[in-house]
Amino acid sequence: MRHFAVKGDLRTVHNLFSLFRQCNVQPDAYIYKTLIHAYCKCGRATLALRFFEDMRNSDLIPDIATKALLVKSLWKEGELREASTVQEECKETDDILPLPSSSQLFNIKSADLLRIQKLYCDSFHDITV
Repeated sequence: MRHFAVKGDLRTVHNLFSLFRQCNVQPDAYIYKTLIHAYCKCGRATLALRFFEDMRNSDLIPDIATKALLVKSLWKEGELREASTVQEECKETDDILPLPSSSQLFNIKSADLLRIQKLYCDSFHDITV
């Protein structure tokens, strides 16, 4: 998902996220961070805000860089009220927000990845048959 997010391919990112949901894989903070960064990069901060809210509702805390990027992107898009809401929601937790970590790159269970791969590969097999 991160690969497609970096490229700005939101359609594939969204499809992969939907696939995660179908496989009952609970998104973690890194997945939400990837989604927020992808949507902000493509100028879709209001959609990134939805993922931020989902993240907060899942009792996950965004890192400092993700929160800052979302606020900055909302500000650029003229969503001043939403930007201030995000800033205020995280204000009390600013001292405990985790720093971005590259060690979070592979924090999904291998069994979940294999299940997703099988489902994804089977969908192509069904098309060619």
